[in-house]
Amino acid sequence: MNKILIFTIFISTICFSQEKFNGLTFTISDDMSKLTYEEKRIKFSASGQIPDLVFSNKINNANIAFKKTFIPLQKNKLEDIKKTLVRQFTSINLKILENKIININGKNFTYVKVIMPTIEGNVISINLTTDIKEKMTMITISYLESLVVWEQNAQKFIESIKYVN
Repeated sequence: MNKILIFTIFISTICFSQEKFNGLTFTISDDMSKLTYEEKRIKFSASGQIPDLVFSNKINNANIAFKKTFIPLQKNKLEDIKKTLVRQFTSINLKILENKIININGKNFTYVKVIMPTIEGNVISINLTTDIKEKMTMITISYLESLVVWEQNAQKFIESIKYVN
């Protein structure tokens, strides 16, 4: 007697929405939502720095945060900013995985990727910094290291960033 096994493959479709922040446009996965001010305050109160805009996935273990500052920053100073970020991260014993200047759709950004231990597990944090109208704008992408798919999601997000005047 032959037995026939039938396998069904489910392919999940992830949709993306176009968003804007401080002269940047980018796509965000539809499984992420904007945090309210109260949610941001609770999540980031320990750091003392509440981002202007935060997207988080439904189970709150992956985030993309944006912060506009009034700190002067000229395009030719990105290398200095990158070195400062690396110094800050290494001074608190975080492991630097990558640090470089990258060009995303014609705009230069610092790219500093670190790994940090937390109660939930290791967190990967990708820190992007650029100048918008000669002021520093920071983007932080963070996710649990165990979320392998988020490495690809982070890359898709980064590649989607565009500067519009």
